[in-house]
Amino acid sequence: KLLRYKRFLTKHQCKKIVRHHEDKQFVRTRSIQHGISNKNTSHIICADQHDPLLVNVNNSLNGFAKMLIDETNVTSDNSTMLNIIRYSKGEYATKHLDALTTDEMEQFQLSIQHKFTSIIYLDDEAQGGQLKFDNIGLSMKPTVGDLYFWMNVENPEGSQDSAHYVPNVLSLHRSL
Repeated sequence: KLLRYKRFLTKHQCKKIVRHHEDKQFVRTRSIQHGISNKNTSHIICADQHDPLLVNVNNSLNGFAKMLIDETNVTSDNSTMLNIIRYSKGEYATKHLDALTTDEMEQFQLSIQHKFTSIIYLDDEAQGGQLKFDNIGLSMKPTVGDLYFWMNVENPEGSQDSAHYVPNVLSLHRSL
């Protein structure tokens, strides 16, 4: 299930978040399955959890998660910290699942499953960088302030419907 909330944040709120984090040190993203990539993948930073705006955003996202839990009976007893992901020109995200398989969780001795994913676009000036879900035939162009929220798990395993990627970005692009 994929939910879209248009203009979840205003353009002004998005710019405020970007300005607040622009001087921070971003690091190359990594995945539990593939480790740190030496390819042109995105960069990430943990968002400031004390920023009142981001506290409100996180509370709202937890509310969306609860709504999906109530609808689907998928249990969740945790929330993850917000991250800001930055794609520079030529960077991308390969097709992946945010959820882990039971084998991956055992192999890496993890108890937390990424049951939900949310993305809020902080700018829409980028060229390229669509969010694509080929398995269900969806492609979304980034629009500043829009929130996408989806469930990654249908049972203990990740749902192939949630496999997504971001093709080459042609100019700077940020999301939360």
